[in-house]
Amino acid sequence: MPRFYSPEDLLLHLCLHAVARMVFEPGLNSFVTLARSLQHNGGDMDWGLVQRCTREWGIGKCVYLTFFF
Repeated sequence: MPRFYSPEDLLLHLCLHAVARMVFEPGLNSFVTLARSLQHNGGDMDWGLVQRCTREWGIGKCVYLTFFF
């Protein structure tokens, strides 16, 4: 059963949001929010869960593009 409102869920949500904003509203605001979230939650992040959810949800390209830029 997936965990809701976890740091991993927030990270993936912010990745999707950042890619959508790149298309419609270019700027760094989404990336600043993502960086702040990682500063706050990065130490507690279950990166294996992030990887599994990314694959299961089929959002690998969005996550890649977010961290590529």
